[in-house]
Amino acid sequence: MWLFGYKELITSLRLALNTNDFSANAMNINGFVNEIIDIHAWRAAMDSLQHNGDEQAALMTYTEVKKMLYISSGGLSTLRYILSKLFFWGSFFYLLWRHIRLPADAKRLLFYSTAAYVFYFIFNTGVHENHLHMALLLASVLVVFDRQFFSLLAWLVALYNLNIIYFYGITGSWPENFIATTDDPLTRPLILLDLLVITALLLQVFRHIQRDHLLIQHEVNMKKTYHNLSFTE
Repeated sequence: MWLFGYKELITSLRLALNTNDFSANAMNINGFVNEIIDIHAWRAAMDSLQHNGDEQAALMTYTEVKKMLYISSGGLSTLRYILSKLFFWGSFFYLLWRHIRLPADAKRLLFYSTAAYVFYFIFNTGVHENHLHMALLLASVLVVFDRQFFSLLAWLVALYNLNIIYFYGITGSWPENFIATTDDPLTRPLILLDLLVITALLLQVFRHIQRDHLLIQHEVNMKKTYHNLSFTE
């Protein structure tokens, strides 16, 4: 706020919350659903062209199906939007609940902040690939505190680079060399690889949450045992 000003901060927050895009250049869950819709739209248009031979009708079919890429298109899009927000806010408050029940320290705060960014990127709407920048920064600092988080950082780096390659290609000359098209042979392998990385990243987050819980539980049990021994003596 000191750097950018409170008005700019409020404006950017309002724009982020009011976006009409399910995914703004982010290969997350909504990005994956968008690709399914795009492939379906392409096939529907090709079928229309094959049966009717009318390019204008095929284009209209493609455009009509593609409307589902936007939040304001109604119907199933509204349901999809609600589910996306339920997953995002549900995961966010789950992390908050787990964090406030544990002793506060810098390493734990860094981890849960990183995890919150991970859940935001994977489940929320209107996400851009550059929104992973802060998660990468937090995870990098976290690794300085504890090398056990290196695998978490590695999966984040993999997810970020896959998004960069998917949307901007190797040379970064988007949109001239745009990879994310239905007819490009690299599209589907990249989507599948991205889903595998997302799955591995979520497993890493939950593994560290569980490890943290077990560690605290062990410390509590040790204190109880020490207290009981002291009382017996």
